[in-house]
Amino acid sequence: MRALASLLVLASIPSIPALAAAQERCTEISIVSPTPRREAARAARSCTGCDDEGRATITYRLDREVPCGRFVDGSPWVAVGDGANLVGLTPQVTDDCGAGTCNGWMVDIASRNQAFDARSSFAAGEAPAIRNPSDAEPFALAPGNAVVKAVSFQDEVVGANCSARDVLGSEPRHCLYFVGALTVLRDPPPDGTGAGYFRPPYVGTERPLIPVSDARLDRLPRLPLEGVTGLPDRDVAEQALCQLPVEHMGTYRQQYFKGYLNVGEARGYHGYVSRELGDWLLRALFEDRTDRMAACLVQRGIDLHHMLLEPVATSWGANGGHGQGRTTWPYLAAALLGRDDWRAAMDAMSPGRFAERSQVYWSPVADPDGARGGVGEVLYGAYPGAGGISMCTVGEYLGRCYPDWPGSCNRVCGDPFGFIDGGSPGGSYQEIFSPAARAFVLTAHLVPDLLAAWPRDDGHPLMIEYTDRWVECGAWTAPDPCDAADPLDPSSPDDCTSGPPGTCVCRPGSGRYADRHCTNADGGSAYKTAFTTEVWSRFRACASDCSCAGMEGLCDPPVSTDPDAGAPPVGSDAAAPGVDAASPTPDGGSPPDGEELEGGCGCRAAGSGAPPWLALAALALLGLRRRR
Repeated sequence: MRALASLLVLASIPSIPALAAAQERCTEISIVSPTPRREAARAARSCTGCDDEGRATITYRLDREVPCGRFVDGSPWVAVGDGANLVGLTPQVTDDCGAGTCNGWMVDIASRNQAFDARSSFAAGEAPAIRNPSDAEPFALAPGNAVVKAVSFQDEVVGANCSARDVLGSEPRHCLYFVGALTVLRDPPPDGTGAGYFRPPYVGTERPLIPVSDARLDRLPRLPLEGVTGLPDRDVAEQALCQLPVEHMGTYRQQYFKGYLNVGEARGYHGYVSRELGDWLLRALFEDRTDRMAACLVQRGIDLHHMLLEPVATSWGANGGHGQGRTTWPYLAAALLGRDDWRAAMDAMSPGRFAERSQVYWSPVADPDGARGGVGEVLYGAYPGAGGISMCTVGEYLGRCYPDWPGSCNRVCGDPFGFIDGGSPGGSYQEIFSPAARAFVLTAHLVPDLLAAWPRDDGHPLMIEYTDRWVECGAWTAPDPCDAADPLDPSSPDDCTSGPPGTCVCRPGSGRYADRHCTNADGGSAYKTAFTTEVWSRFRACASDCSCAGMEGLCDPPVSTDPDAGAPPVGSDAAAPGVDAASPTPDGGSPPDGEELEGGCGCRAAGSGAPPWLALAALALLGLRRRR
């Protein structure tokens, strides 16, 4: 009976099922980059310590052996108790990329700055005091730290300004080759490995541990593969989706600091990054996706949501193609995690912090005859009175832009009268912003929970309505009652763009761009892909009522996953409750910033295999059998 009692005591410990695998322990843990697909990146030996295939390896070395593992996205964690020392971090900080600081690192990023590479926008005060930690000069790690390490591109590849065309071509705009993060915990995650948890966000001060089982990944469609051509390689898409999303700097400056391999070798200008990410996002909605691929969609949203919160409080506002493509991720994560508080906090932020809420706007005075489904229209352009950037005044639009487009002006500015698309209608930045948005908007149609959560400004999911119109019609330039030569009526109030559309008064005329109306439908060839075009053509119409194959039941409200409401959620882990200490608060809005797994572990199992409690359990079972 004593043996049976011992067995019952062991069985009563709730963590035993989660610890069925041996606990890994490390003194070193590494992050290995993806292998670059472009021969130019491999042949150029793009970074300090790159191997012959162009892979970069980031290695963290501690002064003692500690529990370690990897989250669902493949990012590493270590559990240090009350603390441990970082005594090695490679590749070392050097000056071999054409700047005084290359391969930099940051801890607990709490601003929109970077201390990774001194070639552009370098904030020296954000760098850790110890340039290269060592046994003689260690860096003290504490629970809650997020140690973000960058590997710089060599200047022979991207030049001293990170934009050389000679090797990679097409102005790559990348200072960083690869970026990874190590999360420092006090204790191992409840499942013992971390594989059942999302990586806590690498920015700010909160490190919530959220179980993957909290995400309703079953609320994503499983679209059929049959008949779809040009599918991106699933493994390449998964690898890209699971990389660290370095997006905390905002818009314009961020183009140089995303990490070339973190964005799947897309050019740094975010119009191109958005285009590629859109393809990979759609690829994750097909029936052959892996669970990890789906989880990485939520992981990216968790990161971006926390970037919006204090102390970082970043903005991805109206700025050509620099700001677009970010809104989908945090709203998708909020929808699938059932985090209405996250969604409400983002809704309360200034629209100017999201390009999809401020580079388009609702105008009740456009389309007064209701030619397209009723009076009013979502128009392209930043309009100050509707949350757009304040510099888009009548003077900016008429004095520096119109009619000599593109001109030396901000080409995202909306029509101050609110009748037609802004900028140069149908071209310029509209032709970048619109096609690259299609995959994100189509995802909202294919994931009804995301569509329901999408922010409404003036009662409209602006980007969703706008993109449908761009694909169907193209530019919107009629009816336009304004005079082409001199559109501003002298009676127009000063600073009229700070009021609602229709405040500015135009001089009557025959219209400014009447010949462009409904031209360039679904245009913008440089920023669209054949795959997104095909998926849109095949699934956009049936997505409206969930009649697409693979969307069965998604238009029905999700079944409650609250354990208190009845049966436990499918796939829930009662031994691993989520710990989410983030407390998002509504933000009155900071203005836009004006800018724009392959895991190498280096781990081993403690001892010679199984943890000690397994041996005790085996002895107890043996004793019980003998007594029988």
